[in-house]
Amino acid sequence: MVHGFLTENGNKISKSRGGNIDPIDLINKYGADAVRHYLLAEISSFNDGDFSIERFEKSYNTKLANSLGNLVSRLTTLCQKASLESYPGLVVPPAPVGYHEALQGYQLDKALETIWAIVTELNQDIDINKPWILVKEKNYVKARSLLIGWLSELEKAAYWLAPFLPVASQRIHSILAQNPIVPAGSLFPRSTV
Repeated sequence: MVHGFLTENGNKISKSRGGNIDPIDLINKYGADAVRHYLLAEISSFNDGDFSIERFEKSYNTKLANSLGNLVSRLTTLCQKASLESYPGLVVPPAPVGYHEALQGYQLDKALETIWAIVTELNQDIDINKPWILVKEKNYVKARSLLIGWLSELEKAAYWLAPFLPVASQRIHSILAQNPIVPAGSLFPRSTV
């Protein structure tokens, strides 16, 4: 969707600091999901927005590489260490609170915020519960119970991210469908300027 919009409207993002940015170069380097995410999450649907490579890199590293990418990596590694053979999955996960209301108001950035709230909470919950200690102590029953709960929240985030990040969403679903779940590579490799 965003790729088509950018192509139809010329190959330059004009509202940028420090000169024009070629969106095709950004897509080739970071992927269409990353560019789509920035345009939808960081720029309001109703106001003009500035684009700079610095802001793009910060958003990419903070939300995509560190928050979501690291979460998937951590959970899949823990699944292997806890010998979690499979994850049953949800048919249609419930939408995050406020997601539909944001979409109905065409506030795409706000809809994405409801999903990032889930990702942030998951990362915090993992840090608090320290499942790696449970695995080290061979308390696999408790570790697996926590992991299944976290995987269901990750699946929920991935399901509702599909309109915004279709490639990443599909990749997460494929990872969760594995039997057994094995450590996943980085969804969004951390970028350096």
